[in-house]
Amino acid sequence: MYVENRVALITGGVSGLGLSIAKEFLENGLRGVTLMDINEEHGHDVATSLKNEYGSEKVVFFKGNVTNSSEFEGAFKKTIEVFNNIDIVVNSAGVADEVDAKKSIDINLGGVLTGTYLAMDNYLPKYKTMQHPVIVNISSIFGLDGIACFIVYTATKHAVLGIGKCLSTKEHFQATGAKIITICPGVTETPLVSTCKALPGRYDDIAQEIVPKFYAQQPHVVSRALVKILNICETGDVWIIEDDKCKQVEIPDRFSMKVLKTLDV
Repeated sequence: MYVENRVALITGGVSGLGLSIAKEFLENGLRGVTLMDINEEHGHDVATSLKNEYGSEKVVFFKGNVTNSSEFEGAFKKTIEVFNNIDIVVNSAGVADEVDAKKSIDINLGGVLTGTYLAMDNYLPKYKTMQHPVIVNISSIFGLDGIACFIVYTATKHAVLGIGKCLSTKEHFQATGAKIITICPGVTETPLVSTCKALPGRYDDIAQEIVPKFYAQQPHVVSRALVKILNICETGDVWIIEDDKCKQVEIPDRFSMKVLKTLDV
C-alpha cells in the first residue's frame, strides 16, 4: 500500500474531501498527516477526534490560508518539524463562489500553484520517506467539460489540469522525482457543493435547474479510490471519480483532436 508509513499534507483538511482523504490514508497505515485549513476551531476539534481514533502522534492541525504563501510554507515546515518527512501533498482546498471571483481564483488556482511549487521544488525531493513522492491536485469533472452556471469554478479547474500537464513532463520528473496527478471528482456531498454560489439572475436559475440532476456521491468514494490510485499511478495521470466509479483518462493533445474544418490562410 503506497500510503503506508508515509507522511501527508492535506489542504482543506478538516472537512469535505480533504477530511475524507485524511481518514482513508490513516486507515491504510499513513504515518502522519498535517491538516491545513482556515477554520481553526473546527480544525482543532477534528484533529482531536482523529488523534483519539488513530493516535495522538499521527495528526497535526495547522491553521493557514492557501492564498498566503508564507502561511502555506508554514504548513510544510510544521510537517517536517513533527514528522521529519513529507511524501504526499493533496491540494484539496477549494470554493465554488461565482460572486467573489477573485476569491475563487486565489484559492482554486493560486493555492494549488503555491502548494505544487512548494512541494515539487522545495520539500518533496529533500524530505521524502521513500522514492517517488506524489502531488495530488483536485480538479473536477467540470475541469473537463464545464458547467453553464459556474464559469469561474470551471476555469480554475481547467487550470488545475493545465498545471498537471506542465509539471508532469520528463524534465520535471527527472529533476525532482516527484509525481503529479490530477483527480477529477464528480459532484460529491461536501460543504463546497452545499455552499456554492452562482451569480444572480439566469446563472442562478440555471444552477437551480441542473445541479439537482447530478448524482451526488459520498466523499469516501473519492478517498477510497485515491488510495488505490496511488498504488499504481504515473506522473501526469488524470483520473475521473464520478457516479461511484473510477477511471483513468487520457486528454488528447492538439494533434490528436478531431478536425472539423480547415481554411486556407
